[in-house]
Amino acid sequence: MAAYAEPVTDADRAFLAMDTGSVPVQFAAVLELDRRLDPALVTRLLAERVPRTRRLTQRIAARGPVRGPVWQDDGSFTVARHLEVRSCPPPGDGPALTSVAMELVMRRLPRDRPLWRAGAAR
Repeated sequence: MAAYAEPVTDADRAFLAMDTGSVPVQFAAVLELDRRLDPALVTRLLAERVPRTRRLTQRIAARGPVRGPVWQDDGSFTVARHLEVRSCPPPGDGPALTSVAMELVMRRLPRDRPLWRAGAAR
């Protein structure tokens, strides 16, 4: 049986086409919590929940110039390839957290895996 593949949408193609300059075309969100989370717990929770949204476990695969790219299940998917734990520099306030977040979001997402990344600052 062939692996699942779904053609990318026109919107997907537009974002891929725009994501070629020095600044990645990506979305980001920062959640500032009132307590520290154990990275092992975050990894476990993401591993349980991410597969419920199939697109988060798919990568874009090329099929040639005529057929166009498709979303394809990533057989080597693991949450560990998408989660990065970083230390928040002193004084550990909002601007320091924003700095860590900007470092993460300014790195282009690797195209050989699903197009998302989660970061945790401690």
